[in-house]
Amino acid sequence: MLNILTIYLQIVNLSDIMKADNEMWIIKHMLNNGIINEIESIILKELIINSRSSVSLIANESNVSRPTVYERIKSLENRNIIDKYTTEINYNNSGLPLTAFIQVAFNPGEAADQKTVAIEISKLEYVNKVHIITGNYDFLVEIAIDHMSNLADTIIDNLRSIKGVGNTVSNVSFKSYKDGIEINSK
Repeated sequence: MLNILTIYLQIVNLSDIMKADNEMWIIKHMLNNGIINEIESIILKELIINSRSSVSLIANESNVSRPTVYERIKSLENRNIIDKYTTEINYNNSGLPLTAFIQVAFNPGEAADQKTVAIEISKLEYVNKVHIITGNYDFLVEIAIDHMSNLADTIIDNLRSIKGVGNTVSNVSFKSYKDGIEINSK
């Protein structure tokens, strides 16, 4: 017997499925561990495809009543499964075609702690994310930037001026892929 999720996946547009595939493993994990039920998994997939989807549209797409969809969304929000609704910016189309990953060493003699340094790095222009990591370096900084000369200026003038920042190694991304699909290619 087919379950609700299987039936739903058979009728949803294939391009929409591909659009949400990058988050589907999370939904499957939550479903398999009893964190969400099948109806909530359908709602989450719809919201991943388009976070601006109306309750009515989700109800129609999932064959569930509007009050049920509304209550399930509120429940997902109250349980902090839905953290926020957001917009994803395409950096290529925003004049920031270069993505760089900078590995940064922590110099403990200059700063109080790694968290403070990570916060300061995250405030720099062009910085998308800062991760505190293990390995030979202590931070991984993701940057979206318009030109190689600005990358050099950002590292030399801004990043290395933060107390606690030691050696850096920069890696520029040529292309990005997720689930077999090139991302930010338009």
